[in-house]
Amino acid sequence: MIAIADTSFVVAVGNSTDQYHQICLEIYSQQKTIHIPQSTFAEVGYMLTRQIGNAGLSKFLLNIPTLNFISARTGI
Repeated sequence: MIAIADTSFVVAVGNSTDQYHQICLEIYSQQKTIHIPQSTFAEVGYMLTRQIGNAGLSKFLLNIPTLNFISARTGI
């Protein structure tokens, strides 16, 4: 099965104060890879900056190579 994530899922994984953080981490840990549409990365950047600030976004971005997320081509 292929897992595809939207903005809210990725934000919840990256923001420990998000109300869905724990459940999303549990789902995240069960997946080998999670595909993310390329346009979602911009939305995630904006939302994480609003919620956890530039330092939090920077920490999240630096960890991307170690995460299970991969960019999914949208065909657009």
